[in-house]
Amino acid sequence: KREGLTVIFISHKLDEVLSVADAITVIRRGTTVTTIDDPSTIGSRQLAELMVGSELPTPQTEESTVTDREVLRIDGVSLAGGAEVGRDLLSDISLTIHAGEVVGIAGVEGNGQQELVEIAMGMREPTAGRVLLGETDVSDWGVREIREAGVGYIPADRHRQGMLLDAPLWENRMPALSPPAFAQVIPSARNSPVPPSHTFDRVSAPTFLF
Repeated sequence: KREGLTVIFISHKLDEVLSVADAITVIRRGTTVTTIDDPSTIGSRQLAELMVGSELPTPQTEESTVTDREVLRIDGVSLAGGAEVGRDLLSDISLTIHAGEVVGIAGVEGNGQQELVEIAMGMREPTAGRVLLGETDVSDWGVREIREAGVGYIPADRHRQGMLLDAPLWENRMPALSPPAFAQVIPSARNSPVPPSHTFDRVSAPTFLF
């Protein structure tokens, strides 16, 4: 600014916009909604409402949905990183997820979150520890078995893990419609047979979201 340059800052991080901008233009669906010449006259909530075109819902205190029933338990899970890494990717990780509960795993990217979810989904086999779905040990199950048990996975990299880029749209619908179809398209890294009896409540099975 002191050098007479013009900066166009495009962001959805409203606090940052309010702290650096001399004027703000709000665009929605390709159309200019409004221009705010003095950002000090508006707050982040009002700005968000202009962006979405409606009043934001007010958070309400409701009765907790968390129950005592364990849906997923990760017990002392470790994952070796190999000689090229020189350290464990995961070391003695334990956590429990109950029915009706949302569990967040915080950390800078690259610190084991992806590997932990991949172990829970059967994409990797832990070096030590167990993964239990309900009361069943699924540590050595593959992707197919875990998907058939009703566990969902929404990957961070949808191009690499969530889509078949060379396939038509109808084939990309198959993973969402049928877990066995998903297993045929993206096979398990371990060709273990499907256990003859593993029945779960598909509605209460966990979904991993990145």
